[in-house]
Amino acid sequence: MRLTLIVLSIFYSSFLFAHKDTGVKIQDDGVLIGLPQKYEPASFDRKSLTLQIADKKLIMPECLSKYFGDNSTFMYSLDISSSWYHNLTRLPPYLNMTITPDNQNIEYTIRFNMNTLEVMKGYSLPKKRGVQGVRYSLEPLGFTSECLTSIKIVSVE
Repeated sequence: MRLTLIVLSIFYSSFLFAHKDTGVKIQDDGVLIGLPQKYEPASFDRKSLTLQIADKKLIMPECLSKYFGDNSTFMYSLDISSSWYHNLTRLPPYLNMTITPDNQNIEYTIRFNMNTLEVMKGYSLPKKRGVQGVRYSLEPLGFTSECLTSIKIVSVE
């Protein structure tokens, strides 16, 4: 009985310490709310597809902007989450942008390093997932080296 309680306690405590990203709110003017002061000002302009975090700005090239579809009509929803409080030796602070086109059963997530604004990775996932869930549905976006070198990050004064 005691062994069972110990095993159950260890199993339960692993869920208590599981990492969860923090949601970031995007206001109508593009300002991102919910990041630490170190990463402010932070914004995302949906028309120009420009992401700014602190003193760095990234204008998304076509190889990234295509996931937003026709951004003049905003036919997608956008969710932003972030993490800066995990073990930084394994993963830098990051910001996830999840783009969900209105007329498709898919969502795209692009992850950015918050310190450098470099693209870390991207993947697609069906909106309606079966029992197998994320593990079997995750498809890497597979950014080419040309795509990654076309990304221009500028310093903002």
